[in-house]
Amino acid sequence: MPGMPEPEKSRPQPKPKRGWFRRVLRAALWVALFAAIFHRPLFHLCAPPVARLILARQHLRVDFRTAGSIFTNLTVEGLRITPLGGAPNPVRKITIERLQFHHSLPMLMRYGPGEFLRSYEMKNAHMDFVAVPSKDRGERRRKRAIAQQLNDILAQPAAYADRVRVENFNLTVTAPGAVTRIGRLDLLLDPEQPGHLRIARLETPRMPVWENLASATSYTGRNFYLKELQLAPELVIEEANFDASRRAQHRGGMMLKLRAFGGTAQVSLAGTQLDKKGENLAKSYDTTLKVDAADISIEAAAAYFKAPKPPAAKLASLALRFTGEPEKPRTWKGGIAARIEAIRAGALKVDAFDLDATFLGGVAQVQTANVSAGANAVAIEAKVALPESVNDFPSSDVDATLNIVAPDLPALTAMLPEPLSGSVNGGGTVAMRDGRLDATLALNGEKIANKNLALGSGKISLRGSKVLNTPALAQLDAQAQAELAELRFGTFQIDSAVLDGAMKGGLITLKTAGVRRAGNALTASGTYRLPEDRKSYANAPVDAQFTIQAPKLEAFGIGTKGSVLAGRLDGRGSVKRVAGVLAGDVQLDGGGFEFGGFEAEKLAAKVQVADNVASVEQLALQINATDQIAVVGKVGVAQPFTYEGALVTGVRDLANLQPLLAVFGVKEPLAGALDLEAQGSGAIRPAAHEGKLSLALGKARYGKTDITELKLAGIYGPAFAESTEFRVVTG
Repeated sequence: MPGMPEPEKSRPQPKPKRGWFRRVLRAALWVALFAAIFHRPLFHLCAPPVARLILARQHLRVDFRTAGSIFTNLTVEGLRITPLGGAPNPVRKITIERLQFHHSLPMLMRYGPGEFLRSYEMKNAHMDFVAVPSKDRGERRRKRAIAQQLNDILAQPAAYADRVRVENFNLTVTAPGAVTRIGRLDLLLDPEQPGHLRIARLETPRMPVWENLASATSYTGRNFYLKELQLAPELVIEEANFDASRRAQHRGGMMLKLRAFGGTAQVSLAGTQLDKKGENLAKSYDTTLKVDAADISIEAAAAYFKAPKPPAAKLASLALRFTGEPEKPRTWKGGIAARIEAIRAGALKVDAFDLDATFLGGVAQVQTANVSAGANAVAIEAKVALPESVNDFPSSDVDATLNIVAPDLPALTAMLPEPLSGSVNGGGTVAMRDGRLDATLALNGEKIANKNLALGSGKISLRGSKVLNTPALAQLDAQAQAELAELRFGTFQIDSAVLDGAMKGGLITLKTAGVRRAGNALTASGTYRLPEDRKSYANAPVDAQFTIQAPKLEAFGIGTKGSVLAGRLDGRGSVKRVAGVLAGDVQLDGGGFEFGGFEAEKLAAKVQVADNVASVEQLALQINATDQIAVVGKVGVAQPFTYEGALVTGVRDLANLQPLLAVFGVKEPLAGALDLEAQGSGAIRPAAHEGKLSLALGKARYGKTDITELKLAGIYGPAFAESTEFRVVTG
C-alpha cells in the first residue's frame, strides 16, 4: 500500500503588534514613575533657572534655593530679587530668608486652588520699591505685570492658607515726596491657637505715623478675627472680621467695628459670586451691606488725618442697608438714613442735613432730603426709576419736587457784608424722561432789605425743557416771568418792574420788560436768534425796540452825595440786524435838567443806523441860551469801527459849571469862557486816528490861578501830533 501522506506542518502565526495607544500609555507610565522617583532633584535643579528665565523678561535677577517636595511641602530659602537694568523697574531689592508652603494635591484636584494651601510661612522679608510715574503705556504695563507676578508669588498665598505665620516683614515704597513704610510686621493666624498681629511702625503719606500696634487674632476655618487694635486714643478698631471660610463656595464677608472720634461705626459686607459676568466686573456678586455710625466728629477726624477742614462738623447718624447686585440697580433693596450737623459753606451756616431714602422694586424713593438753617428749610423729595445696569443711570426717569421755606433770611445771609431781612418761599419740580429734562421754579419774596437795597415783594417764575446730551443751549425751551414791587438800589427807586421772556428753537423773545415809577415808564421788547457758532453772537439776528417816558426823572432818585437828577426825558428806539447788517434809529428829547445847583435847558439826540453805520445827526446838550455841547458824525458798528465826526463846545461863562463840579467835590472857584472844536476820523480797532483840534480859553480862573488868554491848535495822525498855535497869557 502506498504510504499515507504526512500532514502539513502548521506555519507559525506572527505575534500581533501592540496598538499605538498602549505604547504611549506605557511610555507615560515610565515617565511618571521616573518623575515620581526623581522629582525632588529634578525640581530643585530646574526651578531656579526657570524662575530666572521668567523674571528676566521683567528685567529682574532672582536667586534662591529650594527644598522639600512639590507634592506636600516646599521651602524657598535665600530669596533675593534685584533689577537687571536696561528698563525702569519698580523693584529696588527684595530679600526673604525663608518661604515655606504646605499644600495638598488631593484638595487641589477636588476643590481647586482656593483649598490647595495648608500653611504659609514667611521669615525676615525686606522689600524695597520705588514708585515713579511711567513715561508711556508700555512702561506702565511692564510695571503692572511685575506687581501682579510678585503678588501671586509672595502675597496671594497668605489669603489661601489655613495657617499663616509671618515674622519680621518689612516694606518700603519710595515715591517723589512721599514714603510708605511697614516696619517689622509679625502675623500669626492659626486655627488651633490664639494668634497675633504686631506692627512696629506703619507710615503712609499724609497720614499719622502709627507705632507699636498690637492685637489678638483668631483664625478658625479661615475666619479671621482681630480685636482691640488701638491706632490712637480716639481711633480704635474694636473688632475686624474677614471671613474666607466659604471661599470654595464663592462666598465671603467682612465686618469692621470702630470707636472713632467721639462716636461709633460698624460696617459689614457679605457677598456671593454669581455664575455670570458683571456689567463692568469679571463676575457679578449678590451683596449685603450694612453701615451704622453715630456721633462721629468729622472735624476731629480731618484734623487727625491732616486733611483740609471739612464743610461739616459732625456725622450725627448714618444707617445704610443694601442687598442686591451692585451693578444691577433693579435688584437693589434697602435704604439709607443720615443726619449731618453743623455744615458751613464759607460764612453760610447750616444747622443740619437730613436724608431718608429707600430703594425697592426697581425704584429709589427719596422721602426726605432736608437742609435746615434756623427756621429756614429746603426740602427735596424724589423718585428715580432704577435702570437695569449702572451704566444706564444717565437715562433713568426722575421725578423730584423742591420746597423752600425761608422766613428768616438773616440766618441765610449772615455771610454778606450787609445781611438781608425778610422772607422767601417757593418750590419747583424736575422731571427726566426719554432723554428730556423738564423743570419749573417759583419763588416769592416779601420785605427783603438791607442798607443798600430793598424789595417790597417779588415773584419769579421759571420753566424750562431741555433735550439731554446736546450742547448747552441747543434744543432748550424756556420761559421766565418776574414781577417786582417797591424796589430800591441805593437812592434809585422804582414802583414796579416786570419781565416776560421766552426761548424756543434758539429764538430768545423778550415779550416785555418794563419799569414804572411815579408816572415814569421804561419799556423794551425784542427777539434775538442764537447762532450755532459762539463766535457769531455779536452778529446774530436781532430785532429790539424801547421807549422812555419820564416826565419826572427826580422820582427815580438817580444821584450821588445827596444830589438827585431832575428833569424830563422822552425817547424811543429800534435796532434790527439781518444777515449781519444792522439798521435802526434812536431819538431822545429832554429838558429842565437839574443836578445839585447845575441846570441844563435841553437834550436832543437823533441817531440813524443803516448798513452797519451809525450816523449821529444830532447829539446836543443845551446848557442855556449861549452854552452848549454838540457832537455830529458817523461810526461803524463792526470792526474796525471806522469813524468821522466833530465836537463843538461853547461855554461863555464857566461859572455855570461850578455847581456840577461841587457835586463831585470840586470846590475851587471856576470862571472864564471856553471854546473847543475838534474834528477827527480813523478806526478804533486797530487804532488809527487823525484830525485837528483848537481850544480857546479867555479870562479864566481856577482857584487862585488866573489865565488871561490860552490858545491851542494842532493836528494829529497815526504816528504824530503837531501844534500849529500855542499862546498863554497869565496874570
